[in-house]
Amino acid sequence: MQLRADSLRITFVDAAGARFTALDIPRLEAGCGDSLAITGPSGSGKSTLLYALAGLVDDLEGNVAWDETMLMRLPQTARDRWRRENAGFVFQDFHLIAELSPIENVLMPARFALFSASADLKARALNLLDELRVPIARKLSSQLSRGEQQRVAIARALLFDPPIILADEPTASLDAEAANDVSTLLTELAARSGKLVITVSHDERLIERCGARLALEHGRLKQHDVAAVL
Repeated sequence: MQLRADSLRITFVDAAGARFTALDIPRLEAGCGDSLAITGPSGSGKSTLLYALAGLVDDLEGNVAWDETMLMRLPQTARDRWRRENAGFVFQDFHLIAELSPIENVLMPARFALFSASADLKARALNLLDELRVPIARKLSSQLSRGEQQRVAIARALLFDPPIILADEPTASLDAEAANDVSTLLTELAARSGKLVITVSHDERLIERCGARLALEHGRLKQHDVAAVL
């Protein structure tokens, strides 16, 4: 799947009534098999850009096109459906339900979208957990290590085999070994499975593994890799 974003701009009004620009990106392109790291200091607009590319920012100016789909022109329900079918999210804080088992957490998107999970989806969830080396015998996700919990979150993001993976600081709360494992998983997804992986991160080990880097400062491009930003 190909991404092309043009003239992305988000402007807010602060408590004093002054307007300020939170994001101003002239153009961004990426495609299948790419791994793109969005970097920059806290408050630079990294997560805002990630959510804008997913159609989660309503006051966004400009265009976000995934193949022929102009995301911001879709009504909200159609955008929600597009995300469910095309994008998997991985978050810093995992967003798991501690009282559920690993497989029940992986199957949560199916519960929301389909109200129940088919036998095929359950088999896929088990295969993903096995491939990601998650101990599926644990009855509660709270019994897993933090690295294992993040791998459950990655399995959940992959449940519907989306072409796009969006990750927001996926290694920030992990120890060095777990962070290395998650970094390897995410970058291999792009190379092995042909997915487009876009990651917001401060983790230089993860950033260095990505094929391109997009650095933001005050919502604007500081530097860029010409392979990803044209």
